[in-house]
Amino acid sequence: MKCIKRTLSSLLVAIMLLSLAGCGGSSDANSTIEPETQILALSSGEITTGFHDVSADADYAEAVAWCRENGLLSGVGDNRFDPDGTLTRAMLATAIYRAAGEPAVSGTPSFNDTQSNTWYSNAVVWANANGIIQGYGNGLFGTDDPVSVEQLQVIIDRYLGRGNTWKGDPALKVPATRAQVAAALYENLKDTASSSGKVLVAYFSATGSTERVAEYIAEAMGADLFELEPVEPYTSSDLNYNNNSSRVIQEHDDPSLQDIALVKTTPDNWANYDVVFIGYPIWWHAASWVVNHFVTDNDFSGKTVIPFCTSASSPLEGSDEKLAAMTNTGNWLPGMRFSSGASQETVTEWVSTLKLTEPSTNTANVLVAYFSRTGENYGVGVIEKGNTEIVAEMIADGARADLFHIETVKTYPSGYEDTKTIAQQEQTENARPELTATVDSFDNYDVIFVGYPIWYSDAPMAVYTFLDSYNWNGKTVIPFCTHAGSGLSGTVSRIKTALPSATVLDGLSISGATAQNDRAATQRSVDTFLEGLDLSSPSSDISSVYMTTSISPEGLMEVYRALNWTPTGNVAVKLSTDV
Repeated sequence: MKCIKRTLSSLLVAIMLLSLAGCGGSSDANSTIEPETQILALSSGEITTGFHDVSADADYAEAVAWCRENGLLSGVGDNRFDPDGTLTRAMLATAIYRAAGEPAVSGTPSFNDTQSNTWYSNAVVWANANGIIQGYGNGLFGTDDPVSVEQLQVIIDRYLGRGNTWKGDPALKVPATRAQVAAALYENLKDTASSSGKVLVAYFSATGSTERVAEYIAEAMGADLFELEPVEPYTSSDLNYNNNSSRVIQEHDDPSLQDIALVKTTPDNWANYDVVFIGYPIWWHAASWVVNHFVTDNDFSGKTVIPFCTSASSPLEGSDEKLAAMTNTGNWLPGMRFSSGASQETVTEWVSTLKLTEPSTNTANVLVAYFSRTGENYGVGVIEKGNTEIVAEMIADGARADLFHIETVKTYPSGYEDTKTIAQQEQTENARPELTATVDSFDNYDVIFVGYPIWYSDAPMAVYTFLDSYNWNGKTVIPFCTHAGSGLSGTVSRIKTALPSATVLDGLSISGATAQNDRAATQRSVDTFLEGLDLSSPSSDISSVYMTTSISPEGLMEVYRALNWTPTGNVAVKLSTDV
């Protein structure tokens, strides 16, 4: 998976907003851990801890940054980490529980000084059950008590399986500072912190082929497995396709029978999964309907979803897109079909191409806003997914961005000629069609891709409604379009005129026929375009900057002027020929 590199963020913005979830500083047992918004000032080669009271040159700065980035510890409010403050035993239990990947637990804390349904409940149950934190005796866990230096050492040693190293040294009874806790977690857990719980492989397997592929994916990703089990399991006779009275034949012929109840629809700790693979066999050129409830009954917001299937000979058959259409949540990537006897090497190689284990280095908040139309389109016939939408989803995937669909209150006709008539009239009138929705928290986005089809040598008027609806001061705007031969058709210049307070870069254009019919070529063009936005920060003696996008020399100089750079020597711009 491609992503805009940190260097792009450093070029375009100096201050970024990050939402951090971690252990709060409050010692109130009834409080909950809330995300905090931290402001980071980025500078080349400097550790950015995200806290005003932790300087980059502090001995524990790297440890604090690591704990924050891995969601183990956050601050105490007001952009402070409070390095000299203390940490409670409940907070330490929660930090180690998170490092373990938040394994599933059952039951509630059994100590007199703990409560159920709090931010620390699962952590306390898990730590006690695994002998990591056993409490004081007399039914007390010491929930709000500060962790001592010796307790910190013993608890980490128990978690790592080093045994009990309790010494009872009075000198170690002093409370450990938050900086000491961060340093201890970093030094002891940085090589062992589990990514378990971040990736899920959910699957239904009728004959074992899909299960085998699911296991290969789980092994390659270090992921959790979740089998989709029907309440009424399928027997071998149920799966007999040669028997017209078999269960699958009856279900296929009568869609009302395809509402298959599952033993469990949602796995434990569902909110903790960032990436979800969904596996199924192909039944009659479609995904097995057994997976339907998993797709429709879960909220995939904020998750990357990757379908995969197995079949003896049938292709993917668009089953991935049909599943995605069943829910309006999640970032769905193109699926993959495997043969029934696919080898582990084949599956692992495919997983490696997804590059899902690469950490995102994009610290800018990025939005991909697009207008796209289905129905009858020029050159591609009647389509279920718009040409521009296909490109928008690929850009959002590569840029780790949010998606926003620009939609009009009054929908356009499905017929091509009817839409042409309306589009031409709107353009003549310079109309601003009313939109159905606005972008939540628009001010938080630093970089905004704006996508559209070319209608009569311009963007649809709905796009200009979108542009007129927000304050673009300080934003970086990157246009992209789909077309039938006209390219960007001067729209970049018109967007620059419409947004004088924004930095508008040259954009990407892809033919609608390519986007619709050749996804692989479209993906290559998008990847090349995004990689080209990876500008390395030039030093004072830089001699050349190479760009693999279609940015013009004038556009490049705009970037230099915006950042007060004065390049020396020659500035060479390499124009890509495939975008």
